[in-house]
Amino acid sequence: MFNNSSLVVTLDQLNAINPASGQSGYCSGKKGCNTNQDAVAAINNAITKYNIKTRAQAVAVVAVMALESDYWMYNVNVFPGRTGQGTKAMMMYNFVYSYAQSLYPDKVDPNAGSLQPASAANNATMNGIRDLVTSTPNDSFGAGFWYLTQSPQGKPFYADPAKLRDGNADDFNAYSTQGLGAPADPQRTKVWQTVDQYLLK
Repeated sequence: MFNNSSLVVTLDQLNAINPASGQSGYCSGKKGCNTNQDAVAAINNAITKYNIKTRAQAVAVVAVMALESDYWMYNVNVFPGRTGQGTKAMMMYNFVYSYAQSLYPDKVDPNAGSLQPASAANNATMNGIRDLVTSTPNDSFGAGFWYLTQSPQGKPFYADPAKLRDGNADDFNAYSTQGLGAPADPQRTKVWQTVDQYLLK
């Protein structure tokens, strides 16, 4: 078992996972895009901030972010373009709202948690809260780690290391379906396998 002091992601590891996002022109003209250089510091900050305890936990979160953001390309949901959805973990608005409250309680309207995208005003408020937590790499990359450690759906997989065992694809798939509510998807497993091959190795 890895302890927290051992969990230091390197730029070489991220470049091995996706070489394209390690190149200088990767984000040229793309709003919200980040390179591996941006990602490595933000991921390590989040590992420390949220006290990620095991390699398997780190691998799971990085794999989710890599898939959902298309390797750091997006901060917001582009397809189909859901209001308020975003961060590198591409969290739905209800989680984005809770995450924003945890980071910026003085900037988030306490009545905005139940908004639905039914009007232009609601859309603007929801997207504004999302923009609040996607404005820096630390916040955007931190979201997936916050979700694992703080959300009701993610916390069981954080509290019990046996639920996310090192190198165990079945455990990651259980986190995806039970913790994230995502459908079973071979592409999700494929991304996890690549991340697991290189991250923290």
